[in-house]
This record gives sequence, C-alpha cells and structure tokens, in this order.
Amino acid sequence: MFVLGMAVAFLAGIAIDRVLDAMRPELPTTPDLASAAPGGISTFDAAQYPLEMRVIAAPPDPGSGGAVAALGDRVFLLGRKGVLHRLGADGELAPVALEMPVSVAEMEPMYPRAVVRDALGFKDMVLRRDPSGRVEMTLSYTLVDLGQSCTRLAVSRALLDPAALEGGSAPAAPDWTQIYRSEPCIPAPEPAFALQSGGAMAYEANGDLLVFVGDFGIDGHGRKLDGVGPQHPGSDYGKVVRIDAATGAAIHVSLGHRNPGGLVVTATGEIWLAEHGARGGDELNLIRPGANYGWPLETYGAHYGMFTWPPDKTPGEHGRFTLPIKSWVPSIATSAVVQVTGSEFPAWDGDLLLGSLKGQALHRLRIREGRVIVDEPIPLGLRIRDLAVSASGLIYVMADEAPVLVEIGRARRAADPRAVALAPCSDCHAVSGDGGYSQAGPTLAGVLGRPVAGVEGFGYSEGLRRVGGTWTAERLRAFLLDPAGFAPGTAMPAVDLTPDQLDAVIGALGRAAPAD
Repeated sequence: MFVLGMAVAFLAGIAIDRVLDAMRPELPTTPDLASAAPGGISTFDAAQYPLEMRVIAAPPDPGSGGAVAALGDRVFLLGRKGVLHRLGADGELAPVALEMPVSVAEMEPMYPRAVVRDALGFKDMVLRRDPSGRVEMTLSYTLVDLGQSCTRLAVSRALLDPAALEGGSAPAAPDWTQIYRSEPCIPAPEPAFALQSGGAMAYEANGDLLVFVGDFGIDGHGRKLDGVGPQHPGSDYGKVVRIDAATGAAIHVSLGHRNPGGLVVTATGEIWLAEHGARGGDELNLIRPGANYGWPLETYGAHYGMFTWPPDKTPGEHGRFTLPIKSWVPSIATSAVVQVTGSEFPAWDGDLLLGSLKGQALHRLRIREGRVIVDEPIPLGLRIRDLAVSASGLIYVMADEAPVLVEIGRARRAADPRAVALAPCSDCHAVSGDGGYSQAGPTLAGVLGRPVAGVEGFGYSEGLRRVGGTWTAERLRAFLLDPAGFAPGTAMPAVDLTPDQLDAVIGALGRAAPAD
C-alpha cells in the first residue's frame, strides 16, 4: 500500500527535524582550520548538535596565562599581562582601560628563563554582581615579592561601577584588596616554577571562594624545598584553598594536587577540578573536604623521559589515595572546566566542558552517579587556555598562543520549505535518497514519474496495484484528496490537508531528489 502521511500536526517540531536530517548533508566533525582566522566562521558537527565556531581577533598575548569570563551575556578577555578587553555588540573586542593590582612587567626581570618568565602574570578572572548592582572582579596572579626575591600566588578583588567596564580614555583605578596570598613565599628564581602556579577560581553558593594553588613544580623529586609541597600540611601548594567569605581565612579543602587546569562549582554544589599529570595522568577529580589525591606519591603518569614516576612505589595503581574520576593517558593537557548552562545547548545541560591544550579539543563530559559516562572530544584545532559560558549558553574559548577568541553556538540552519511541506509524510516515508521501504511506506524520492506501486519488493495493496500507469502531479493530487476513491481497497487513510498544504506537498515531491 502507498501510505503517504499521518496528520497535519506533524508540520512542526520533531517531524520537521527528522525531514531536515534526511535532506541536509552531513557536516564535518572538525572545523575548517582555514577559517580559524579572525572573522572566519566554521560549521561542523558534534554528536548532538551542528556547531558554528566564530573566530574573533584578539591582541597578541605570548606566554601562558590570561582568562575569559562572562558577566551575564557580556564577555571579557584578560591577557596574561593584565590588558582587559570586552566583546562588543559588533562582535569585536574593544580595550577596557583598567588599572590592575600588580605590574607584570616589573616582575618579569626576576626570571631570566623564558619558560618561567612567560608564565608570570594573571591566571584567572571571575566576575559577578553584588546586591547593589556593582561588578565584583576577582583576579588571581603570580606575585613576585621583589624585596624578598620570592614568588607566590595571590588573589585580589575590587568592586567596580559597571561603567568602568565600558571603556574610556582615562583608565579606571579600582580599589584593589588583596584577599589571599599563598604561604610560604617560594625563593625565586629557583626552585619556584611559575608555570605550575595554578590560580583557577570558583565561587560556592555561600560566597566562599575556592582557589586551586599549584605545586609550583616542587614535587619532592625534581624540585625540593623543606616544608613545602602538595603533601605538606603547613604549605598552601598543591592544595584547593577555600577563602571564607565572612572571615577571610584561608582553609585547605584538599591536598595532593599538581598543576591545576580548571575548577568549577556546579549548580548542585559539586566541586570539579582538572589538573595536569606529568607525562600522562591528567585527571578530573571530584573534590571532597579533607581528601588527599596523591601527588607526588601517586600518579598514572610518568617522569619526562622515563616510563615511571620515581616517587610512586606502586606505579599504575593509584590505590593508596583518593582516585580520580577520570584520568587521561596519554596526556591531553587539561585546561579550564565549565558547566553547560543556558538555553543554547539543552541536550548538554549540566554537562561539563573540559578544554585541552595538547589535544586541541573540547571534551563534553556527562557525569552520572559520580562517574564519567560520556567523554565526547570536540576537536577545534586550537590549544584551549580558558573557557566561559554566557548566560544564554554560548561557549567562549580563549586560545593559547593564537591571538583569537572563539565563540561557539548552534549552527542555525534555515528550515527547508520542502522539509516543512513534507513533514506530514515523514512518519511513514523516507523523503530523500534511496530510502526504499524501511519505514511504513516506500520512499517518496522520485515519486513523480515513477510507476504506481513501483518500488521493488514493497507489499502494496491490490487496489493500488490495479491502478497502473505512473504517478503524475494530477494523479497524486487525486490520490491525496480521496485515497479510497482513487484506489479502492487501499489502506491509505484520508489526509486532512488544506489546498495550500496540498499544493506544497505536490510541489515538494516534484523537487524531491530521485532515488540513487
């Protein structure tokens, strides 16, 4: 039988989506890197969404650091040396003249080695509004004490008039308050290693601030310093630190961490932390108060140039301390981690997005019952330094080394009029390609000009077989208007279409692609 549709109610919603999926070509799964230049737009597919990546020119910012942050749907980019930009309505970055709490240029001469010097500076930025409507800006940064020749991680905070973030000729001069600095101060230039200073921050619902302090390379093996290290309770290094909103006291939440990449507090209050291993052994950890995550006594990674990590007496086990929720071997070089919120990607709502430097991809992580059940890498072809999600759900990627900011949203494809017209037919018929008769009815591709009851192997009714001839627009119109009158004995139900809808169906079938 030639079953042609179900009900006009399917003219919208999922039926249209299904027809569009059948008609549109499959997109690549990686953006076109030729378009990964300022002004370029690439469209590519993730597992559940077509994505559009828009590349926005950013100022050159050599070194390792900086941050991107969202305040509602406003997006701000902070360079390693403290130069701030805002993303305007025109899609371009504009400078914001704002005095920073420290001068990175003054600190750099302390470190003659470029790999260390280029890691000095600002590490993370968090923006939120206070009850009065002012903007609270919180910055983390490496701080070189020039008088004592030592280095530490510091956090400063200021309340800003929103107008200060709109830019202007005269720089705004916030009243910065230093609310935290790691202890003890590590002698510079050695053994301090600013590349592993950390600095990722996140606020908890009660207003307490979490700060991820790196081990500064003091791992008890390659670099040693008495009384300092991730396992030493008297130092802040290799720890997640909570700064109490009421008292300002710094409290250790967890220990045994190495080189921080990202930190996020989810809508349900869970604390997730991403950190670099040595060679392999990158980790995603669920932070629990008082937990010890093992570094440098245990890791799934190895020392550079070796196949083991010497301080680990049970290589490959990681059983004496709190286990990571996920570990990547080989390393993907984890960076920032954020939670998907907003309306842009409803199917991803609540998932984590993890950036990678070496892997040059976003990893969408779905976590259920304390374990990662989906790890979808979404290649971008760019080293990812930091991430932010706007209130509406757009994803912003700060590239490492490349002077670009990337905006990722859903690729909006205009509805194909042919797909809309054929939506009533989509529950029972394929509408393109060689769909054959895998659904309730035969494919509609190439139906005009095809013999009636002419798809080989399909079990047509005797009534339709007796009609004979080929399908023309006039015969198809007659069939749709009165299936039983056109082919007595057919099981095709009457289709309640308006004259305009009937014209649209006939016109769409006339343009449908023929079967292969």
